Amino acid sequence: MSKLKSREWQKIEQALSSKGRLRILKKLAENGPSTKYALQKYTGLKPKELKRQLNKLVETGLVQETSYKPKKYIINTENPFATKIAKLLKKTSQLLPPAPKHPSPFKNRKPC
Repeated sequence: MSKLKSREWQKIEQALSSKGRLRILKKLAENGPSTKYALQKYTGLKPKELKRQLNKLVETGLVQETSYKPKKYIINTENPFATKIAKLLKKTSQLLPPAPKHPSPFKNRKPC
């Protein structure tokens, strides 16, 4: 693995320091490309928080956002560190606690 600059390493450490971001990475590692809705359902994060966490992962280069609609998020396979993290999360997924089960935020909404 190439040596990471101190600043790059700090960004990656910060990106991995959140349960929400780890859940997002775990979902992407296990299931591949996912929409915001699928990630929200899996992680239990509220839309605003999910967007913030995804932006952080994209900013650090661990995750890529597709340009087509609906947007999907994927592990950045061009980033060797992201690939290694994904492999680790995939291998250890049975050791990590499952994401909490949350009801769909759209389930009990009344039609407009």
